[in-house]
Amino acid sequence: MLATSDPHSGNRVFISCVTTEFEDCTGPFKGFRTRIAKELRAADCEVKVQEDFRQTDEDTVEKLDLYIRRCAAVIHLVGRNPGAKAHPKAVAAYLDAVPDFLHAHPEVRAALGDFSDLTYTQWESFMALHHGIALRMYVTPEGKTTQAHHLDRLRLGRKYPSDKPIVEPADLAWTLIGDLRYIIPSIPLPKQRLSPPRFIHHAAEHFLGREPQLALLDEAWANGTNVLSIIAWGGVGKTALITEWVQTRFIEKQWKTDDGQPALDAYFDWTFYDQGTRSLADGTEARTGSVGDFFEQALAFFGDPDPNLPGKGRRLADLIRQQRSLIILDGLEPLQQPPGHPQAGRLLDPDLRDLLAALAVSNPGLCLITSRQALTDLHSLRRTVHTEHELEDLPVAIAIRLLRQLQIKGTDQELAEASEKFGCHALSLTLLGRYLCDAHDGDIRRLDRIDLQRADTLTREDRHRTAWRILETYEHWLATAQADGNPKTLAVLRLTGLFDRTATADCLAALRAKPAIPGLTDAICDMADDEWNILLKRLERAHLIKLCESPNPILSIPDQTWSIDVHPLIREYITKRLSEQQTKAFHFAHRRLFNHLQKITPDRPSLLADEIQHLYQAIVHGCHAGCFVHAFKDVYYRRIQNRNAWHATNKLGLVGADWSALSHFFTKPWTVLDSRLSLEIAQRVTRQAAFSLRASGQLAEAESVGALALKLAQQAPDERRSDIIAATQLSAVKLLLGKLNEAILNGEVAVALSANYQGKDIERLVSPRCTLANALFHGGNRPEAERGFADAERIEKVEFPVLGELQAYVFHLLILSEAERSAWKLVVNSSNSLSPLTRAAVEACCKSVEDRLNLRQRVDQQPIALVSKGLALMTLGQISLFRRVFDGATSSSDQPNSHGLWQATIVSCLRSSGQLQFVGEALTGAALASHLDGDHEGACADLEEAQSIAERGPMPLLLADVHLHRARLFGRIPADERSKKFPDIDPKAELREARRLIEKHGYWRRKEELEDAEAAAVHW
Repeated sequence: MLATSDPHSGNRVFISCVTTEFEDCTGPFKGFRTRIAKELRAADCEVKVQEDFRQTDEDTVEKLDLYIRRCAAVIHLVGRNPGAKAHPKAVAAYLDAVPDFLHAHPEVRAALGDFSDLTYTQWESFMALHHGIALRMYVTPEGKTTQAHHLDRLRLGRKYPSDKPIVEPADLAWTLIGDLRYIIPSIPLPKQRLSPPRFIHHAAEHFLGREPQLALLDEAWANGTNVLSIIAWGGVGKTALITEWVQTRFIEKQWKTDDGQPALDAYFDWTFYDQGTRSLADGTEARTGSVGDFFEQALAFFGDPDPNLPGKGRRLADLIRQQRSLIILDGLEPLQQPPGHPQAGRLLDPDLRDLLAALAVSNPGLCLITSRQALTDLHSLRRTVHTEHELEDLPVAIAIRLLRQLQIKGTDQELAEASEKFGCHALSLTLLGRYLCDAHDGDIRRLDRIDLQRADTLTREDRHRTAWRILETYEHWLATAQADGNPKTLAVLRLTGLFDRTATADCLAALRAKPAIPGLTDAICDMADDEWNILLKRLERAHLIKLCESPNPILSIPDQTWSIDVHPLIREYITKRLSEQQTKAFHFAHRRLFNHLQKITPDRPSLLADEIQHLYQAIVHGCHAGCFVHAFKDVYYRRIQNRNAWHATNKLGLVGADWSALSHFFTKPWTVLDSRLSLEIAQRVTRQAAFSLRASGQLAEAESVGALALKLAQQAPDERRSDIIAATQLSAVKLLLGKLNEAILNGEVAVALSANYQGKDIERLVSPRCTLANALFHGGNRPEAERGFADAERIEKVEFPVLGELQAYVFHLLILSEAERSAWKLVVNSSNSLSPLTRAAVEACCKSVEDRLNLRQRVDQQPIALVSKGLALMTLGQISLFRRVFDGATSSSDQPNSHGLWQATIVSCLRSSGQLQFVGEALTGAALASHLDGDHEGACADLEEAQSIAERGPMPLLLADVHLHRARLFGRIPADERSKKFPDIDPKAELREARRLIEKHGYWRRKEELEDAEAAAVHW
C-alpha cells in the first residue's frame, strides 16, 4: 500500500537510528534496522531511513522534516552513540523555513536552546514531536546513560521510551511490530510457525537440579548465540533438559513473552537417534528419522518449494535465518564418526555439515544440539558464535533429592552412597528408584540385589525411555569404530564389564598383559603405554569412561596410572554381554584378576582394611571364574578372616564389605546359592552371610539366609555341628525381628542339638543357651532366663571364669534390669521413695556387673573385638547413668558432658564395628545422657536416629524402646516449653505406641517400666 498525500494517513514509517550501531556489521545490533524494515514492508508499509533519499549538508534537516511530517510513525532507537551533529547551515535553513518549530511545546523549545548540539537522529525525534507523529522510542542500557540529556528533553514533551530496553534484537522486533499495530491497524503480527514438539514425552518424571543449565539455555537464547551443543553420555539428561526448557519457557507460556508478544517466529525439532524411545510393542529397530527425512520435513516446514533439490543444507539455513527460529537437533551422534575413528566427532552428512556451519556463522535465532560427543566440525568457531557445554551427572545432593521424590527410604549417607555407586546418572537413578519403590518398598538397602536389565524390563510400561535399548543401539554405533580393522574402543569398554567397581591401573595392566585373552584383549594386548593413555583420554573426551588416578597403593605402575570407571548401566550391560556371548573369555579374564589380586596383597595375618578390600575384590572375580573353594577357603577364611580370629568382621568391622563379597556365592541373594558350590562351602557361606547381614541391620535378608543355613546344616550334620550355630543365629535374628515365639523355638532347637555335641568347642554349648535365655528374658520369663544364663556360665567356667563378651552383654542386661527400672522411675517421678530398689541394691547390681567386666579384661589376652569393646563401654555407660540418676545429679558446670562421652566413645565404637543393632541401643542410652545434661535437642536427635534404625531393620523391640524412652524423657518437660520447642512430640501418644508394640510382640521385659510410665503420665 502506498502512502497517501494526507499527513499521518498512510502506512509510512521512518526508522530513526545511528547506522553504525543498529545496522553495520561491526555494530552490536548488526542488520537490525534492515530486519525491522523487512518486517514492516512485508506488512505493506512504506519504510525509509536517512540514507533512502538524496540530501546535502545544507538541506538534510529540511528534507527529513518533509518526509517525517507525512509519516504515521517514527521508530526512534536510542543507543550508546547519538550520531553526527546536524550541519549548522542545515539547521539555520530549517528554522528559517519553520519559525514556529515546537511552538506547542515551549518547555522543550527552551531546553533545546539554539539547537546547536542536536544530531540528525535527535532532530528526527523532535520533528515527530512537532508534527504530532506517533513516536515509538526504544533505548539500549548504554543509551539510557550516554543520552540521558536527550531523553530528559523528550520527557518535557511527554514522550517516554518503551519499558522494554533494547537487549535482544529479535525480541525487540516483535515488540516494535506489536506497538505499531496500535497506530497502523493494517500491520498484522507475523504468524508463528510451530512444528509440534517431539520432546513432550521426554519430560523427566522428576526434573531436579539443572538450574545452572537452564540459565545457560536462557542466556544462549537471549544473547545471540548461534549454535549451542549439549554434550553428555546417554541417560545423563540432555533430552530431559531441553524438554524442560522448551516446556517452561515456551509451551507453558503459549509461545509468548511475559508481555504477551510472540516469543519466536518459528520452532522445529528433530531427533536423529531414538534414545530408546521406539515403540515397545512393534519390535522395530527404526530410528525416528534419517537425515534425509529430516531435510525433507524441515525444508517443507520452512517453505521450500522443492525439498529434493541439491544443496539442502545451505537452502535450509537461508530459510531458517529469515526469522528468529529455535531449532533443536537431538541425538546427533549417529551422524558423527564414532569414538576410535581418526575423525571422531566429524559429521558424516555433507548437507548437515553445511547447515550447521551456515547457522554457526549467522543465525538470528538459536540452533540447539545434543550429542554424546563434541562436533569437531564446529570447533574452529568455538568461543564466538558456537558454544559447547558438557552436561555433567547430577550433583550428589540433587541425586539424593531425586531418590527421595521416588519414595526411596534410607539415610542421606546411604542415598549418597547409592547415588555415587550409580554415578549420579539421572536415568540409572530413576530406574533404580522406580524398581526399588515397586519391588522392595523403597528400601535402599535392597540395592545389592538390583538387576538393571530386569528392572528396566519390569518398569518399561511406565517409561518412554528404556535404558537397555539405549545401550543396544549405543554398542551398535561404537562397533563401527574399527579404524584399520582394530576395534580398540569396544575392547576397552569390555574390560570394564569385568569389574563391579573402578577398574584400577594394575588390574587393567594384568588384563592387557600377554598372552592375549582371545576375543577380549586381542586389540589392546601389550599396547604401548603412550598409545594406551592416548586411547583412554580419547574415550574420556567422548564421555564413554571416567579417568582417575589409580587408588591402588600396593602396586606402583609409573607409566600406567589411570584407573577407569564407567556408568553402572554400561558396566552391567557389558557384563551380561560378555558372560553370555564370550563365556570362555569372561571366565579366563576373571581368573587372571583373581590370581593378580591375591599376588599383590601381602600374605600375612591381620591385614589392614585397604589390603583386605583387594582380597574381597578377588573373591568377586574368583566366583565369576568358578573358583569357589579356593575363593572361600584360602582367600576368605584364611587370609581375610585370619581363620577363627574373624579379623575382618570382628576386629575391623567390615561387615558391609563382607556380606557384599559373600553375595557372589549366590545366583539370587539370599535364597539361591550357586549350584556349583559344594555342601561344605554352602554351609559356611550361609552361616557367615547370616552373621554379617544381621550385624548390618538387614534382618529380612539375615532371616532368609539363616533359614537356608539351618536347612543345609540339617541335611548333612558335620562333626562341628553346624546346625547348632545355624539354629542359634536364626534365633538371634528372630528376636531382633520381634518374633519372640519363633526366637524361643529356634533357641530351644539349638540347645537340644547341643545336647548331642561331642566336640571340644564349648562355644557350641554356651552360645545357644545364652541366646535362648535372652529370648526368654525379652519375653518376660525372667526365672527361666536366669536358669539358662546360669547353665551357660557353669559350662563356660570349664575354660573361662565368666561368659564371653556377647553372651555377657545380654546377661548383664538381665542383671541390671531392676536397676534400670528403678532409675527410669526416678527420671519420670523425681522421687526416691518410688524406686523399686534401694540405692544400695542398685549399687550391688552395678558392682556385680563391673566385677565381671574387670575379670574378663584381666584374663582375656586376645585383642578385643570392636563390638566387644563397644558393648563393654555401653554397659559401663549405663551403670554410670543409673548412679547419676540415683545421686540426683543434674546439668551443671561441674558435671561431665556425659552425652558427648557417649557419642564420642560408645556410639562411635559400635558404629565402627558395623553392628547396627547395637548402635540403636547405644543411641537410646545417649538420649538419656543428653537429657540429664539438659540437652533436650540432643536427646531428640538421638532418638530419631535410633527410630530410623529400628524402622528399617525392622527392629520392633528397639522401636518400642524408642517410643517408651521418648515418652518418659519428654513427658517430664513442662507442657508449655514442650509445645514451643518440640511441637511434634506427644508423650502420651508415644506411650500408647510403645504399649501397642510391646503387646503385639510379647515384649514383656518392658512391662513394669511401661506401667510405671503410664502411672506417671497422668501428671503430664
